[in-house]
Amino acid sequence: MIEVVVSMVLLGIVFAGSVPAVVWVVRTQRALERRQSAILAASNLLDLLTVRPWTDLPPGDLPDLTLPAEVALDFPALRVQGTVVEESAPTARRVTVTISWEEAVGKPNRPVTLSGWVFPRRMEGS
Repeated sequence: MIEVVVSMVLLGIVFAGSVPAVVWVVRTQRALERRQSAILAASNLLDLLTVRPWTDLPPGDLPDLTLPAEVALDFPALRVQGTVVEESAPTARRVTVTISWEEAVGKPNRPVTLSGWVFPRRMEGS
């Protein structure tokens, strides 16, 4: 009978010690999934922006950048920002998309930032 009690106590200690580890693994996995989703979403936004004509990308902030609703639901306190910066050598515009969010209330996560370049199209015959 004593062996059963001792084994139950030991089993309880093992379970009590493993619960925080399991919680940590689940939180880490969720954070990695969010980060991967943010990278894919930023890449998709950047693709949509860099195929625009040169004249549709004036330097400055890009207003009204949003993620699809099904993606945005995964990110608490989501912020999506975009900017266009004029580059001089060679003539180009750098388009940057930044996605930031909070893992927990008041705990901002490291943002995801991707950049691409848009060059003016040459006219035929030039």
